[in-house]
Amino acid sequence: MKSFLRVTLILVIGLLTIQVIKIAIIRLGVVHSFEWGTILTAIQFYALMGVPLFFLFLGLLGRVAAKKFQKKSAFLATVIVFLLAEMTFTHWLNHPQRIPAFMVRAYRLYYDLYDYRIVQFQQEHAVHDPMLFYRLKPNSRFEFYNREFRDSFIVNSQGFRDDESSLRTPSIICLGDSYFMGWGVKQDETVAQQLEKISGMKTLNAAISSYGTVREMRLLNQLSLDSLKFLVIQYCPNDWEENIFFVKNNYELPVSSRQTLESLQKQYASKRVYFPGKYFALITILSLKLQLNKIHNLFPFGENTDKSGNVPASEKAAVFLDIMKRGMPASTRPEIIITYVGDYEDLDNEFLDNVSSIATTDRFKNKNNQQVRTINLKQLLSKDDYFLLDRHLRSSGHKKIANAIWSVIKE
Repeated sequence: MKSFLRVTLILVIGLLTIQVIKIAIIRLGVVHSFEWGTILTAIQFYALMGVPLFFLFLGLLGRVAAKKFQKKSAFLATVIVFLLAEMTFTHWLNHPQRIPAFMVRAYRLYYDLYDYRIVQFQQEHAVHDPMLFYRLKPNSRFEFYNREFRDSFIVNSQGFRDDESSLRTPSIICLGDSYFMGWGVKQDETVAQQLEKISGMKTLNAAISSYGTVREMRLLNQLSLDSLKFLVIQYCPNDWEENIFFVKNNYELPVSSRQTLESLQKQYASKRVYFPGKYFALITILSLKLQLNKIHNLFPFGENTDKSGNVPASEKAAVFLDIMKRGMPASTRPEIIITYVGDYEDLDNEFLDNVSSIATTDRFKNKNNQQVRTINLKQLLSKDDYFLLDRHLRSSGHKKIANAIWSVIKE
């Protein structure tokens, strides 16, 4: 009993000391502070879990093992338990379909915070752009992968995931972010490529990961539009941040420096660094925090990708159309097709309803005199069209969207 109390006291002092070190590392901005903070958090977890487990095994072994082997055997048993737990959690992370249902949210959080690769934050895949912050590395070929997919990218001279010929007199241009770019699917499975196959019309995939409407319209002004008949714009919930900042900043969008991009690339790389025991420790901690949140919201994770909060759909639609109106090149009058793609839980009819309503007003039509159509995907897409952890579209989702766009074009 005295041994247990002594070890408990040392444990408490040790945990508090580690916590102080973590806070100091963060506040002092130590190099790789996120990485070191993660390691220290894991150490706290294993200390807190390991000591009770060690004494449990010590008590059980006291009845069957010789006294001189009891502590060594208890320590070995504790290590084996943690090793098996890490192996199990690793297996689930590599095979998401086998993750127990009650653990899915924790695994998604771990994936978002510590695991997934972001294409624009891979130094070998993206370059700085003085007008757009970044674009895919022109004239490059690379493999982009995460836990649930591994796909090749072929990038043309303008930094788009498309071939060079699509840049010349396209009849259809698709603007958007990672969903339309084809995050998670093969090059010939993207919305743009499938639309080109079924329509027979040259289609350019000009979507780039994490772009909002402002940068999408800037891109449009850099392209050949002489033959453009249809412009497809994919809106995503996280477009709101870029859009509203642009409007509130007097329709100016400051672009961060090359150094900022390189810093972000290093930061995201450090988050993915693995150390023994990382998966079991951090995923278990996240799972416990999610359970505590059911009692009281102590740990706001911001799992929902819609950053617009309680902003009315009418305001989001009005801002979107205002930016699109201002950014539309004066020399072209294509028919415009707008759709809304985000996580399955984020699919929103109300935004598109407001876009349709506002687009018919004199204020908008007198300026552009263009036909604007919307495509609602809420009833079209299913959970099976999304990856479980990554939550981007599978090829089946891209195909459904391409068919829906073609149905509108045929009308």
